[in-house]
This record gives sequence, C-alpha cells and structure tokens, in this order.
Amino acid sequence: MRQLKQSAVVFFAIVILGSILSAIIPPMQSPDEGDHLKRAYLLSIGSHVHTPSGQSTGGDIDDGLKDFMAAYLNAVANKPHTTLTPQTIHDANEIRWSGTRSFDPMPNASPYFPLAYIPQAIGLRIGQTLNLRVGTSYRLARAASLAAIAALLALSFQIFRPNALVICVLALPMTMFQIASATQDGISIAWLILSASLFRHGLERERSFPTWMGVLLILSAFLVMSSRPQLFPIALFPASVFWVRRDRRALVVTAIATLGALAWIIHGLGVVNMGHPRSMSTGQILSMYAHHPMELIAVFARTLSDPGYLAFYWHSFVGILGWLDTPMPASIYLSAAVALIVAAAISFSRDVSRCARWLPIFCAAAALGLAFLAMLITWTDQPAQFIVGVQGRYFTAPALLVAYGLGSQSTSERRAMAQLVVCGGFLAISAFLTASTVLWRYYLGM
Repeated sequence: MRQLKQSAVVFFAIVILGSILSAIIPPMQSPDEGDHLKRAYLLSIGSHVHTPSGQSTGGDIDDGLKDFMAAYLNAVANKPHTTLTPQTIHDANEIRWSGTRSFDPMPNASPYFPLAYIPQAIGLRIGQTLNLRVGTSYRLARAASLAAIAALLALSFQIFRPNALVICVLALPMTMFQIASATQDGISIAWLILSASLFRHGLERERSFPTWMGVLLILSAFLVMSSRPQLFPIALFPASVFWVRRDRRALVVTAIATLGALAWIIHGLGVVNMGHPRSMSTGQILSMYAHHPMELIAVFARTLSDPGYLAFYWHSFVGILGWLDTPMPASIYLSAAVALIVAAAISFSRDVSRCARWLPIFCAAAALGLAFLAMLITWTDQPAQFIVGVQGRYFTAPALLVAYGLGSQSTSERRAMAQLVVCGGFLAISAFLTASTVLWRYYLGM
C-alpha cells in the first residue's frame, strides 16, 4: 500500500509539473518536433512513410496539421528575438483538420519504430474523431504523452528506487522541456528508465521476478532499441537478467526481440532517405573508414577535444531550449554541475555487483560512441574535420545509464536527507529557471 501511494505521488508530481511547462511551451519548439508529430499522425490514421522519387522520406499529412505546424515554426522557431503575438496564437488555434492530405518530408523521424508514438497518436486520433481543432488535438497528444511518461516513471520507481543522480538528470531543463513536448524523447527516456529499473531488480536473485516483469523488460528494451538505435547495447539488459536467472525460454524471446530491433534498424538505414546533401553515401562512408580506421579515430579525437564542441555539448545537455536558440541563464549551468557531482557522490554505493555496476556504464559508453558514429555516417559531409549534428540531449540516456550503474537509493538516513536536499533544491531551481526562460523567450521578450 505504501509503495502504491509513493507511485501515485510520483505520477501526479510529474503530471502537474509537466502540465505547467506544457501549458507555456509553444507548439513545435522542440528540435524535430514537427517530424515526430507527423510520424504520430501517420500512426493515428494507420498510414506509413514512403519516399517519392528524388525526395526525402515522409508521408501524406493532413493539410490542416501542416498549417498549424507552419504557423508556429514560421513565427518563432530559430528567431530568438521574436515573441509570439496574440494574433498568431489565435489564428493558429482556429485551424481545423482539413480532411485533405499531401506529402510532407519527415526524415528525422522516419527511421523510428512507429509504435513508440502510440500516446501521441491516441491524442491526435481523439481530436480527429471528435472534430476538434488541430491545436486542441495537439494538446491532447502532449497530454497523452505526458501521462504515459508519468505512468512509466512511477512504475519504474516502484520496481527499483532511483538514486539522486537519476532524479537530477530528469530535473535538467533540457530533459523537462523534452518531456513536456510532443517529441519522442520523453517517451524513450521513460522506457529506458523502466528497462534499467527492471534490469537492476532482476539481477537481485533473492527478489521475485514474475513473468510480467520479464515481458516488460523485453518490451521496453525492444522499444528503446528500435526507436533509439544508438541505445542498441541495452539488449544486454534482458539477456543478462535471464542468464542469471537461468530462464532459457526468456533468453530465446530476448534473442528474437533483439533480432527484430536490429532488422528494423537495418531496414531504416536501407529505405529512409534523409535528404541531406552529401558527397558520399552512407555505405561509401562506412567502407572508407573501414579501410582507413586511423582516420575514424582522428575525427573522433578532434571532435571530443575541441573546446567549442565540448562547451556546446555541456550547455545543450543542461539546456539550450527551443531550436537550440534559447540559452538558459549562466547560473543554471553552474548549479547543474554542482548538483550532478554531489548527486553522483550520494548515489555511489559499494554493494553493487559487477554486472549491475559495469554493464550500464558499458552500455552508456557504447551508446555515446554509436551516436557520434551515426552522425558521422548519416549527417556529416566528407572528408570530415569534425563530427557535426551531435547535441547535448543525446547524452541524457547515457547519463541515466551511468546513474543506474552507481547504485540504488541509499537507505542511510543521512544520505536520504542529503538526496532530498540536493534533488529538491535542484528541481526547484531548474523548474523556476526553465519556466521563466520560456516565458521571457516566447511571450515577454528577452
């Protein structure tokens, strides 16, 4: 009963805070949100992506939805000194579903497994069925996504109590901004946390691990891998749990799910046209670096040692909101550094098995490497001096994996009090500065 009450508190706390941020964050202001919304729309009508000759991969999108997205994108996206006017908001909110569809590219979301967009698709489908305005349908998509995230996190924290570092990473302005938007980032983070929680719980052989937990572990890992290919290494989570528990049938199912996710990723690489002009194809780039591995090492080394790139990674990991056009006050970057360091120290515990400690950390390192490699072969033109396209939000999932490798929430009264102070204080600072930054950026003027 106590655990259920705690889960309810977590659920409603996330919903309330997320709803406040969602209410003030304008539509289409999260990176690639338009592509993600179009992907959810296609799922809501049972359609799929395709690639017309000479164009990027996309789908047939309702013209009303396209008008709604364009209204906000054209008004303030990548225009840091422009605010929304009441007239813009009013006109956008009056747009209705047109019932006519035309092709629109969405290369940044086309490779992802469509069922990862179920919450947003449900919200859009309800809006279309009830003939609501597009703006209202969009808000329903956000609300459904937020409710799903809150439910997944509440369940995760009931299965395995999070440590201070997990909470502080979730409290970062960039993480909260993404959770409150209609992108896939928030959902994928929630599924990753559920997978990591089940992994840590499952490795403790003295604790029961019923069938439903095994099913959820395989499902969550599959959804993360197929919608975030750089996180494919977490296939080791269910494999290690079922190996430790000597569950052969579950190992077979895990292998099938892993192969399914891999097949989907390969399929995406083969059929999705990103539409980004480059001098070499992805296959040609892979072949080039396979024959010249020292060049691959050199471009990684140059990128990861460049002060400008490192500063950008840190700031966009903590929070550069909007379309990377809205930096936060300088104080949040210092506060985040202090909070994350202290949280990591509080979270570290010695009584963690080698597998529970090092497997998440290995997966985090591998995921980062794959993220950089993916941007190198799909987005960076050749010959490459640096790897371009990597953003700080790509570090959120690896940071959470490292956090799960450090330990669980301490039962020590002193550490519990320290966690409450650090996490509560940082959450309050982060939420206040995120909300105030959004208000000044989009409504009051910088």
